Amino acid sequence: MDAPSTLQPAQVAIALVGQAVSKHHTRYDKTFFKAVLAGVMLSFGGLLDFIITGGSPSLSAANPGLVKVL
Repeated sequence: MDAPSTLQPAQVAIALVGQAVSKHHTRYDKTFFKAVLAGVMLSFGGLLDFIITGGSPSLSAANPGLVKVL
């Protein structure tokens, strides 16, 4: 019989504390760079949403299901 793939609550708490400590010791420039990249990705996602839903009527007319998904 295989071992279960889930962790016990105590093991989850230990793993979370370990991740928090490792993120706390991350350099500030690395954290800033990740924050900038996250902002860029969110901006491109918003731009894509704007183009699909309202900025391109021909695209939404050709594929109405795409607008409903977003």
